[in-house]
Amino acid sequence: MKYICALCCLFVFVLTPVTHASEIGQGLLFYLSGEQGDARADTAQGMMDKQSGSAEQVAGKAGQALKPGPDNLSFQQAGNLNHAHGTLAFWSNLDVSVDGEEPNYFSAIHFVIKHLKGKARIVFMTGKDLPGQGFKWDYGAQSALKGAQPGWNHFAFTWDAISGQRHIYFNGNLISESTTDRIRSTVNDSKATMTIGNKSGSTSFPFDEFAIWDRRLSTDEIMKLVTEPGVLQGKGSSSKESEISYL
Repeated sequence: MKYICALCCLFVFVLTPVTHASEIGQGLLFYLSGEQGDARADTAQGMMDKQSGSAEQVAGKAGQALKPGPDNLSFQQAGNLNHAHGTLAFWSNLDVSVDGEEPNYFSAIHFVIKHLKGKARIVFMTGKDLPGQGFKWDYGAQSALKGAQPGWNHFAFTWDAISGQRHIYFNGNLISESTTDRIRSTVNDSKATMTIGNKSGSTSFPFDEFAIWDRRLSTDEIMKLVTEPGVLQGKGSSSKESEISYL
């Protein structure tokens, strides 16, 4: 009888999965939310002051969101963007049918995510050689934003320099998959900036829950960001450093 009870306990133990609520926070390098205002972002190196720009707090998808001013928001790369592989995700309240100049959602060395004006189309551009040294963008990762609704929509982008794979997710659904040899795995200038919005400041849009990981999130994790908009809140280095992988 004792052996049977022991076997039952072992059976229950094996079939009971061990889950951790903080798993989606693993590898989080950069996190900016309207809840904490526009002055500082939560990063794997600790809290980081913005380099330039300003933003006002507005109603967001998960509490407060940020709407950049004319000069937009810039932060140092400083290890907050892993060019070799990673995920970038955010909520946007940009009118996807907007006509006018083509707004950038995000830009950094060799990385640009932009919206094509009047076409409701998203483009994830990557490059490899340094600008001015035979540099060429690869525009292969792009897609129409089918099913886009007015108001908040979620975007996620994953990349891997070794395999060359790039993926675009819209509201949790994979809408673009491509392979390229133009993903630069390293960027030596740690003082280079990452910009949320257009550098020219011509187009401003509210965003919420802006985050960058040093790993590619799974499809299930990306869908979790959509179904649980505030899931990242409280997972930054300022609250629980153990949940962030340092570069």
